Amino acid sequence: MKLSRAWMEPLTAGMIGGGIVMLMQPFFLFLYSYSFVVILAGTVGFAVATKLRD
Repeated sequence: MKLSRAWMEPLTAGMIGGGIVMLMQPFFLFLYSYSFVVILAGTVGFAVATKLRD
């Protein structure tokens, strides 16, 4: 699998959005506990994805 911006940018943006949803939901402590890790991984991945070729 070749790293490309075309699929990595939407994937990491989705991770950031999913982490925010995990942070805001009031039902499952497990999801809330890992929300920061998911947001951080998505942010780092997005920073890397923006440096890739199209």
